[in-house]
Amino acid sequence: LDTIYNDISINTSDHTIVDSPINLEEISMPLSESFEISNDNQIKVTKNISLEEFIDLKNPTNDSDKVLVAAYYFDRYEKHESVNEMDLYKALNISDIENHLSLNTENGYLSFLENKNNSKFYTLTYSGEIYVREEMGLS
Repeated sequence: LDTIYNDISINTSDHTIVDSPINLEEISMPLSESFEISNDNQIKVTKNISLEEFIDLKNPTNDSDKVLVAAYYFDRYEKHESVNEMDLYKALNISDIENHLSLNTENGYLSFLENKNNSKFYTLTYSGEIYVREEMGLS
């Protein structure tokens, strides 16, 4: 049984979880206390996925992709309208965070929003969302 809930496709027959309902490449991951399976085999998300779990699912191959995955997570799951470099640095502990934000901005995946309180704020673009959901895949 495959169920799609909040852009997460979960296959209950072999306990896999996939972030994108469009890209159904699968990563094997046991279901945890974050999910309940009802008697009619429907899955109910009982707890949000953590940033660390989401990064593990997406398995970014470099720090620029890791920054983009975190921006996607904060946009999609934490409902942040923007992300700032200090919050990303604290969450990811990547020393050259500014460089990775600049690369993602140049690639059109992030958009610079504003400078506020000595920190730069960015928003995820549609291209960035598509890249994380479809092009990065789940390898």
